[in-house]
Amino acid sequence: MERRTTFTKRDVLVFLGCVIFLLANLGAVGAGGRRLAKEMLCLSNLKEWGTCFSLYTGDNNGYFGPGANSKNDKWFNYLRPYYSPGETLWNTGRPVKMNRLLLCPAASSKFWSDEASGRVPVTQSAFIAWGVFPPTMANTWQVHGACGSYGANAWAQTGQVGAGKEKFWQTMNVPNGNTIPLLADCATFGGKPDTNGNINPPEWDGHWCDGSLPPYGSAYSIARFVLNRHTEGSNCLFLDLSARKVGLKENWTLKWEQTFDTSNRWTKAGGVEPNDWPEWMRDFKEY
Repeated sequence: MERRTTFTKRDVLVFLGCVIFLLANLGAVGAGGRRLAKEMLCLSNLKEWGTCFSLYTGDNNGYFGPGANSKNDKWFNYLRPYYSPGETLWNTGRPVKMNRLLLCPAASSKFWSDEASGRVPVTQSAFIAWGVFPPTMANTWQVHGACGSYGANAWAQTGQVGAGKEKFWQTMNVPNGNTIPLLADCATFGGKPDTNGNINPPEWDGHWCDGSLPPYGSAYSIARFVLNRHTEGSNCLFLDLSARKVGLKENWTLKWEQTFDTSNRWTKAGGVEPNDWPEWMRDFKEY
């Protein structure tokens, strides 16, 4: 019998089909692996921030910093003695050198300043970092050169007086700290989700503000933290210093402030229905 030494057109097509199938699957695994690696690095960052918060409170009688009433009171400023911020200098709208702790690996290459000189960008996305704040915006609310992709739960602070003081978490030494956010993936440097404020879900992934100037929409909006950065979730550091991925809809069940209603209208306990959510969120897990 004569041995065949050439490939037929059918053989070539089958071979190419197998190659394409393998490349497609390897590519999917590779992309999934990269996403998982970024998620794990982000959690590692948050755990390191937990160490910074722990050191600060240990040096300050157990209390958090004074809050965001001035630029020096922001968490990334009052924690500076416990980490190296890097050379967060304004340089044609980009940071010269950043400490990786300030940036979630999934949101570390695009900044507000890429589009709008440090103001809220025209494009809002879960993968855009806040800042870089230029000299023209170095007022009481921003710090020249500052940028990042994490934000603090602004209910975790001291220095508040008068009405509403009872809502704040002033120390880590509270029960059920694993349900109270401290620092998380965030569209800006922090927020104060409040069931008496705007807790409606974002209309699209990354939508957190309809304004273009400080204070960048209501600080009481929960949308600042509802970012699909890590496959149907975002990462969060809690008051007990644990860190884990939080489901997007799970944000409405967390104890952001002491009077936050964790059975609000956007939870299963509050009677939410799948069709109540914006279309992009309807298939995500309910809580």
